Amino acid sequence: MTAGARQPVTVEDLRATTAAVQAALRTVEDQDWSLNAGGLTWSCEDTVRHMVSALGSYFCNLAVGSPSRITTVGPRPELTKAELISVIGTAGEVLVHVAIAAPPGRRGFHALGHPDAEGYLAMGCTELLAHTWDVMRGFGQDFDAPDGVCDDVLRRIFPWAPADTPRWQTLLWATGRAELPGHGRLGDDWDWHCDPLEEWDGTRAGQSAERHW
Repeated sequence: MTAGARQPVTVEDLRATTAAVQAALRTVEDQDWSLNAGGLTWSCEDTVRHMVSALGSYFCNLAVGSPSRITTVGPRPELTKAELISVIGTAGEVLVHVAIAAPPGRRGFHALGHPDAEGYLAMGCTELLAHTWDVMRGFGQDFDAPDGVCDDVLRRIFPWAPADTPRWQTLLWATGRAELPGHGRLGDDWDWHCDPLEEWDGTRAGQSAERHW
């Protein structure tokens, strides 16, 4: 992988992400989702519910454009595994349409800042990809994400990440999940830059009290 011009995170990135995630989760739909997801303390079911809730938080905050925290939506507790997998696509598509409709300059709330539409799309892709990797690890299986999506996301919300390393491995490294040769492994001190990229101060985001919502 060689460095090149940055491409923005688009609604098609999120659509490609939701499709890849749903396809992977359907392969383990008949498994025991009470098992822990990878190295997390959450069960696989709780992790998938978190993924849906994160998307709900993003489209609600972008739609409202509030500068402060608002009450958002999450999946109903009675949803089956098949329904949870399905609603990932639904929630992703809602975020897609809210991002398309958002007026120029629209910003919303996040614990780490005030993202624009592209920031919410990038965070949505990251939540889905990283946590699907967690879930699949819980079942002893691999999950590979689309390189193009990973590159777009890395350059938008992890701008300090190396640009000439394998894209999926680098996204796993940026989210504290994997080694990246030549770079120190990140732990719980990883975070992202969700504000518009032109507001990045050139340093790596560090640990905060409330992350990834």
